[in-house]
Amino acid sequence: MKGVVIIPQDDDTRVSILVGALIAYQMVNWTVNSLVNRFISVAVWWDSAFVLCMLLGVILYSARAIIRRQDSKTFLLYAFFVFCFALSIFLNLPGASYAKKNFFTFFFTVLSYYLVGRSIYDFNKLKPVVIIASKVSVVSSIIWLVLYFSTSSNGWNNCMAVSYSVLPSICILGYAYFSNRKLINIFWFIAGILTILFMGTRGPMIILVIYIIFMFLYFSRSNYKFFVASILLIVGILVYNNMNSILSYLLKHFSVGETTNAAFYKFLNSEDITNGRILIYEKVWAFCKENIMLGHGVYGEWSIIGGYAHLMPLEMITHYGIILGSIFFVYILIKNIKYLSANKNNDFSYFFCLTIVGVGFFKLLFSGSYLQESYFWLLLGMVSKKKCLVINGEKKY
Repeated sequence: MKGVVIIPQDDDTRVSILVGALIAYQMVNWTVNSLVNRFISVAVWWDSAFVLCMLLGVILYSARAIIRRQDSKTFLLYAFFVFCFALSIFLNLPGASYAKKNFFTFFFTVLSYYLVGRSIYDFNKLKPVVIIASKVSVVSSIIWLVLYFSTSSNGWNNCMAVSYSVLPSICILGYAYFSNRKLINIFWFIAGILTILFMGTRGPMIILVIYIIFMFLYFSRSNYKFFVASILLIVGILVYNNMNSILSYLLKHFSVGETTNAAFYKFLNSEDITNGRILIYEKVWAFCKENIMLGHGVYGEWSIIGGYAHLMPLEMITHYGIILGSIFFVYILIKNIKYLSANKNNDFSYFFCLTIVGVGFFKLLFSGSYLQESYFWLLLGMVSKKKCLVINGEKKY
């Protein structure tokens, strides 16, 4: 068949190992850095050297897999962002200094996830690998918490970056439990939930609660779904009516030593649940309107607020203008919906994608930047890749 390329089975095995490494490495890196910095007061370059070596391997191997599949369109995205960064720098657009500063980080440690996403096809081989990687990530997070609380003094335990690093692993372990309800699986899932609670960040907690509710409904038998939904609704009403008491209890038991759990304290006491984001949105939108059609280039809003906009659609419109930015966002949204719909009968591929949607898309609607979120690019690679055909028992691309 013209245009069809047959790929050896071991190609998918190696790609699965790459994905597992990426799932685990962020949390493992946090823990390694904590161990190194525990004994060396001045940070040195080699405490993250193994991560850079691993990412180089990821880029080289996933690029090889893509070339073997004759998926040349993949590299058009790289060309597009090279152009965007170059345009911002050479035209000295508002975010030019940030584009220079973050050029290496974006192309090497963030956009590399896109290559991996384009390489994923065999979810049967991927499943056991990422479950093992998720367990490694949770163990690393427990070690990190012990190190953190043993050295932290008075203040907040608000570990946002770390909690988002381990969140995908906890979601995957949640799937492992709901799909195979063994005692060991619930142990791993509860251990992961506890790490998120102790880290004290609201965003990961909210995403995890939504994910758990969805899994309860998805894995319920069809004739019990209404009953399960009713029970969840009743529990939700009871929690809402006793919210202050529950939050006070959680604040007391998930604050360690002299530190205060930031998430439960803010849930209980904060009058501004957006944490100042409304003011950020107003500033960025006013700036955006100054060049609404063409945009201000990548990192444009960083020049006025010193960071990202915490709202992906607004961020994209600010960077590329209202036409191109809106098209980019809507394209990704539609691709996510189509991919989830196409995989709804395959439990693992569906929930793996749903996990990445949670941390790589939904999260960016209230926190973070798509230019810094690796899982956004993994998701984009997954949902935009070439379709796989199975002909006479062989995968063909």
